[in-house]
Amino acid sequence: MPRALGDCSVIRASVTIPVFALTLSCSESLPPPVVTRWATTGIELLGTPVVGELRVSCFRPFRVSQGIQLDAQDSINLSGKLTDAQDSVPFLLAGLAHGDTLAAMLNIMLPAGDWVRVFHMTTDGDAALSECQYYR
Repeated sequence: MPRALGDCSVIRASVTIPVFALTLSCSESLPPPVVTRWATTGIELLGTPVVGELRVSCFRPFRVSQGIQLDAQDSINLSGKLTDAQDSVPFLLAGLAHGDTLAAMLNIMLPAGDWVRVFHMTTDGDAALSECQYYR
């Protein structure tokens, strides 16, 4: 029986399957967000199922809309801009999680030059973010 003009049932079936397969392959390649908190003096990294947040002393929190993701080697890499009352400056955070510890290097690219520190954050660490004595 010939199809009527505008009958797309066969086309829909052939398009739906590849889109569904693409959706599965994309969702399977993303690791689940990390639900935890790591902190030490001057820095805190929070992870929830839907959002992550990097808090650095003297700056407003930096939000990660897809949550905090660790790769297969338990590494984390974040980049963006940290904002304070005057400026918005680029940063890079690269770290490696092991047990309840995250060892991370933070590079804040200030106008006067890069500020680079290594932090050893733990899940029970105290960020002491109220003290703004860094970076300037």
